[in-house]
Amino acid sequence: MKYAKTWALVLVDRLEEALRELAQCKVLDAELEESLLFFYYGLTATIFNRIEMYELALEHYLDGYRISIENERDVDIRLAENNIGTVYLAMGHLQQAEHYFDLFYQDALERKDDPMSSLALTNLGKLAFVRGNTELAYRHFQGALETQKAINFNYFSSESHYYLGKIYRQRGQVNNALTHLNTAINIAKESDSLSYSIAPIIGKARLLLDLERYEQALKDVKQSISMAIKFKRHKSLAEAYLLQASIYTQLQQFDLALKATKQYADVKVTLSEWQSKVSVAYYLAEVDVTSKELDIANLTKENVIRELSNKAIKRQFILFVVAAVVIAGLLVFFLHRIRGKNQLQAKTLKKLKETQQQLIEAEKLSALTIIVSGMAHQLNTPLGIVVTSTSIVTERLQYIKCAINEKKLTQKMLSDFIEQSADALILVRNNSSKAAGLVEKFKLIATTLTGMESTSIDLRAFINDKLAGLLGKYKCGVTTNIEGDTVHIEGYPELLLNALDQLVDNSVHHGFSQRSDNQINITIDVKEGWVTITYEDNGVGIENDQLSQIFTPFYTSSIQDGNLGIGLNIVYNSIAVLMGGEVSAQPTEQGAKFVMEFSQVIKEAE
Repeated sequence: MKYAKTWALVLVDRLEEALRELAQCKVLDAELEESLLFFYYGLTATIFNRIEMYELALEHYLDGYRISIENERDVDIRLAENNIGTVYLAMGHLQQAEHYFDLFYQDALERKDDPMSSLALTNLGKLAFVRGNTELAYRHFQGALETQKAINFNYFSSESHYYLGKIYRQRGQVNNALTHLNTAINIAKESDSLSYSIAPIIGKARLLLDLERYEQALKDVKQSISMAIKFKRHKSLAEAYLLQASIYTQLQQFDLALKATKQYADVKVTLSEWQSKVSVAYYLAEVDVTSKELDIANLTKENVIRELSNKAIKRQFILFVVAAVVIAGLLVFFLHRIRGKNQLQAKTLKKLKETQQQLIEAEKLSALTIIVSGMAHQLNTPLGIVVTSTSIVTERLQYIKCAINEKKLTQKMLSDFIEQSADALILVRNNSSKAAGLVEKFKLIATTLTGMESTSIDLRAFINDKLAGLLGKYKCGVTTNIEGDTVHIEGYPELLLNALDQLVDNSVHHGFSQRSDNQINITIDVKEGWVTITYEDNGVGIENDQLSQIFTPFYTSSIQDGNLGIGLNIVYNSIAVLMGGEVSAQPTEQGAKFVMEFSQVIKEAE
């Protein structure tokens, strides 16, 4: 029922509420005989795909794909493959998209599932179109339409007609292009899927603009804008406003063109704000899930303590009864003494439990407060710049509008406005990307083993190989030296890579900021099944009074340089929490020194 409620919230774009419902579903899933986590990951991915946050959508689709393979659910596997391919295509990762689309297509052919094979051909056609292979795309779309016509199934045919219209437009065959675009629009309307008619309507308007049929093109654009607003299709809405600005420019209606340009910028800002709100809602929901899991663990611990206490009291009572039989004359004396001691112990135990619970709740609240306030502080600056830049564009737009109304607009004024607006939009884009990057960085704080596979690796070769790639991101020259035992470990190399990445980043941005002869030394040692990795650099080092605080989230000594202060906390979570090991920063005469210890065989996070 909760998943049905969540889907209903997604359909009406109440995405933040939907994420909170999904978090509850994840907690309740542990009590079910048959896990429904596939639906959790699928719906979460759908939400992120809906607001064009494709990296998070891909991550959750892949998690659902892994679960469907483990549960041997063929239908879910095929559905996940198509969704993963679609997200890869949206991200521009064409080779990966082709891999999953081919898997989906071959399975449909083997099962003789004509509706799914037609959908697969449509997706392969879109992939070929993006690659610029219009001949192959044309064959795929025609094949999809023939299959759908043979089985009288037109649900997926709107997209094929839409892309055929785009192909014919490229070929200069206007009549054929209009025919297919109109067909795509009509099929979407007949199928009661009006949102799927937005893209064909925009494509038709673009074709009419080519033909200089401005009034008809403008009518179609306005229709697409109305529908995009109704269905909250921000990408299509932005595309429609840009096209509207082009039409007004051709008609020399510059005030309306400027208005359309501003509306385009507003759509981009609205989408960025929506993405930020949904991201924060998602991570707060994840924090809430973690908090509830901790509550359950603490409750279980309290029950164990209570049970042991009861058993101890029972054993004492039996001993006292035996003693009473043997020493009957001292019964009253001993019972009186024992009763007093038991009352004192019960009061002491009660106080200890109350104090323990208060400490646990205070620690949880403190950790949550630090994380939430830190995230809010870091996101405040880029989002503030987005709002400020938008206000500047709005102010300048009003100035230009007044100049137009007073017939004082000059070419220089318009040129200056366009240049300033372009600069402001660059600021909006850069800071929106920065906010999204911060959210991705925050995600590493809550890294789990979900989606990771335990593998065996040659530790020294792994570090040597990955270290070169990590250093390649930076412009400063660094000399590396890796010494120690050749040892194989079985565990999660992604966690070790996360830790190394943050340590290297810490060395480059903090340690080597004032040096040129940069050096990193790594020593590997193994003893009695435990591996010790010592990481050292010759940078400026860390003050001794800071060593006890550097693993705390959002603690940094150089916040003025834009550092988040979460890198070493990611190292701690990866090594100490997830790998069940230990990590420490140790004092040294020069540079920084970190020691990581963990088991040679890591079966699961502690």
